[in-house]
Amino acid sequence: MAGIEEGQWMRDRFEQGMRGGLPDTPAPHTAIEQGGRARRKRRVAVAGSVAAVVLAAAAVTGVTFLGGDDKAGPATAATPTVAATNGANSATPAPASTPDASSPPKTPDGKLVVASGQFQGKAWEIVRVLGDEPPPGHPSATGAAKPNSAVDPGAADGPTAGPPYCEQVYLMVDAAWAATFLNPCPMAQPWEQNSGGRDAPVMRNGRGSGGGQTYIVLQVTPQVARAEVSFPDGSSLQGEPVPVPNTPEGFVVFELGTRAQAAARGATYTFTAYDAQGKQIDRDTFPNADS
Repeated sequence: MAGIEEGQWMRDRFEQGMRGGLPDTPAPHTAIEQGGRARRKRRVAVAGSVAAVVLAAAAVTGVTFLGGDDKAGPATAATPTVAATNGANSATPAPASTPDASSPPKTPDGKLVVASGQFQGKAWEIVRVLGDEPPPGHPSATGAAKPNSAVDPGAADGPTAGPPYCEQVYLMVDAAWAATFLNPCPMAQPWEQNSGGRDAPVMRNGRGSGGGQTYIVLQVTPQVARAEVSFPDGSSLQGEPVPVPNTPEGFVVFELGTRAQAAARGATYTFTAYDAQGKQIDRDTFPNADS
């Protein structure tokens, strides 16, 4: 009844004001305040009922309402994700493994290519291989295959079951032998230092020419992180070792240019080896001529 009384009082005062009179009764403040509170309670009750209905519907249908940019849009069901595994029944196949870029490529016959390139239209490779069989194109090559890398170079029947070893490092130009840098044989192990090698971080070094170009090759231990060769004319070259997998050895290759360019550098060359901290750990000088 508070709303009715409030409305009646307002109409009476309006009519009295139109007639030019003053209000004869004070405003029913109590009724007005009670009416306002009653209207607010009704609005809160209605809003609560609507929210309860919405939440109940969401619980039944499983729809999730997400906050956004206040633009209405259709509700979408969550898409299930499937974890990739290596099992045979995996919904998503496991990614294929990629080869280690730091490992040198192996040729089909087991040789290890430690450096390669092109020079004057010819393809060259520096190859490391175990065994005493001369490479294709070598003057003493017989073409007889020896599948086992552990061979005795003096045995007529070829492979044996264990040491001694022969380790060859040679240059191939257009798939034919052009020069040999290292050929220690026989050894108790392929990287043995005490069989014709230096008991030092740079175990062996060799210089060779073929295909119109000259190279220097260093065989190094894992201590060597960087190597340099310098010449009397003031020129120098730097390189980093290419590791041989599963062995404590690596090879550093330097291209000296043509035979004439290599000879013009001077009568000697000096190699210097450095460790990972940049400390000099080996140094020696040799004639600048093919070994």
